[in-house]
Amino acid sequence: MIDRDKLVKKLQAWLLAIAICIGCIVYAAFHYLSFLAPLKPYVNLGLEYVVPWLIFIMLFVSFCKVDVKEMRPRKWHAALLVIQLVLSVVFILIIRTTSSEAVVYTLEGVLVCVIIPTAAAAAVITGKLGGNESSLTSYMIMSNMASAVLIPFLFPFITNNDAGFIEDFLQILPRVFPMIVMPFVTALAVKYYVPKFHHFIVTKCKNLAFYIWATTTITITGEVLRSIVNSKEEGSFLLFLALVSLIVCLIQFCIGKFVGHIAGQRISAGQAFGQKNMVFGVWVALSYLAPTAAISPGCYVLWQNLVNSYQLWYRDKWNDRLQKQGKSPYQE
Repeated sequence: MIDRDKLVKKLQAWLLAIAICIGCIVYAAFHYLSFLAPLKPYVNLGLEYVVPWLIFIMLFVSFCKVDVKEMRPRKWHAALLVIQLVLSVVFILIIRTTSSEAVVYTLEGVLVCVIIPTAAAAAVITGKLGGNESSLTSYMIMSNMASAVLIPFLFPFITNNDAGFIEDFLQILPRVFPMIVMPFVTALAVKYYVPKFHHFIVTKCKNLAFYIWATTTITITGEVLRSIVNSKEEGSFLLFLALVSLIVCLIQFCIGKFVGHIAGQRISAGQAFGQKNMVFGVWVALSYLAPTAAISPGCYVLWQNLVNSYQLWYRDKWNDRLQKQGKSPYQE
């Protein structure tokens, strides 16, 4: 007799890796199979309208599970925000003092990976890993506010954009805040004014946000591959940028976990600093920097999902060991 719960847990542990593979296969099919070419405009049009709604639903379901009373500022929030600021300023200064085009592109990609805020979907993964979703959501909102100020304030130092601070700020703000604020406000409204529907979402749709995130990962993977294939840079340099983004990804997860370990929220802080909104990051790189600078944040999407997939697999194994010892699963 197959244990259904165990089967579901194993599927969830591998789902993000499977989603990445599916994204690669789908992109390859549309890229190499000519008979699919007539469908491309319809697919692009569908993704343009469907993906934002999927993200909205994913965040709405995640925020429904958040306890507002737990959303208080913590010391590790401030520590990670300071680290993000310091690293961003350091990379800006280095970029301004170098003349090598390859070094500039590399450092600009790293800068984007650092300055971009926490991904909205980080709350989904944090919940699956046993972290504190409320604490992470609190940091996520702070992170988005910080990035909305840092990007328009710092980027003019390394770009030739003639727009001023206010113009840049107002251009970035609408792309960041609605993605966080609207699902959060809707979730609060449902919680207090439609409690029965809220109870249904919390009890019956616990894994819906996770499956939606896996679905959006398929589309993001396809977009990353398209940007790499269409790049005019040499293959060796593209491979180097991908390797750099992997190193940056691992370092940021480690920094977050180290800071969180001190504060007793290792999982939450690790996801907060390691899992970034690289869909927004790719847009920032293309809008303010150069197409080549978008390669690193594009590859970061793949690396962070592989890290998440490994963490889900490891937690599943860890919980099995705890269960055999008669202990409850770890929960922050």
